[in-house]
Amino acid sequence: SATAASSAEENKKLVRQWLADVDQRGVTRAVIDKWLAPEFRLHFAGVPTPIGIAQYGEFASGFYQNFSELRHDLRQMVAEADRVAVWTVVHGRHTGPYQGIAPTGRRIAVVESIIVRLKNRRIAEEWVSFDNASLMDQLRGPA
Repeated sequence: SATAASSAEENKKLVRQWLADVDQRGVTRAVIDKWLAPEFRLHFAGVPTPIGIAQYGEFASGFYQNFSELRHDLRQMVAEADRVAVWTVVHGRHTGPYQGIAPTGRRIAVVESIIVRLKNRRIAEEWVSFDNASLMDQLRGPA
């Protein structure tokens, strides 16, 4: 229906705005408070239990503190009902220690898949799969 289509487009717009805000300001308290619902849960591939809103800032900012110039290059978005799926490439520069690797200054490009569940125009739940193996290869450089 036209209403469902407009709702899907509106949801995609919200997710685009959220990712642009994260790219511009990082995962700050202001960004968390603006975009995430109080009951927010992050399901991150490889992390056995969901991460709540209280832990999200620390979890995400660890990445944002060690990589500068971060931006999401949105390649595809699909929306249905209260969900938006995003396939993106995350670009940045390695400027802080990450998983035992000292800053290299190298530019990175890493594929990330995100599914977001929206509630009342805020993100209530997020599922993320991030190609950390590719990131580690890029940080280590050619073999």
